[in-house]
Amino acid sequence: MLTLKELIKNQKKFNERFFAEVSDKLWEIGEIEEIKNQTDEDLFLFHIAVNIIGNWKGDGWWEFICNYPQLIRYVPDTLAALKLSDMKAAFETVIKCFPENTVFEDSSTYVDTVSFLQNVRFKISDTYLNSIPADKRKEMSEALHKSIDALESLTNKRWAYDAKDDGWLDVINFIEEKK
Repeated sequence: MLTLKELIKNQKKFNERFFAEVSDKLWEIGEIEEIKNQTDEDLFLFHIAVNIIGNWKGDGWWEFICNYPQLIRYVPDTLAALKLSDMKAAFETVIKCFPENTVFEDSSTYVDTVSFLQNVRFKISDTYLNSIPADKRKEMSEALHKSIDALESLTNKRWAYDAKDDGWLDVINFIEEKK
């Protein structure tokens, strides 16, 4: 089993390049469940954190949620491990905007769900989602956009490139705590 302690024991400088290299190597193991099974909890949380932050830096929370549904279930625990309770609560508020039967996986139903919430004018094919009245869909979409904006506001202060350590301080602190 791969451990975070093994990985960082000789590392002197923690930065985005190091984080990306480690994460890329972990992705070589396979899908997220395989990575989880072959790493200790700390390394797994580190991996999820790097993917959350790295992808957020590229496209923001909405794109992360759209493109990485398989990671969604691990976000709350990762944010808690990073001691970001405000962001964890804000993220959970975003997820509560999704229809209650949403399965966060790469599927055509998930694509329809994302489209359903993104814009009320987007066409979808899912029968269940089409059964939701237009006014309820509009309400759900507005709630989602409002909650995403709130989450982005919290996140930008911590993870933007002009934040301390180019926005990687939370990961650096997590590593330092685990040494």
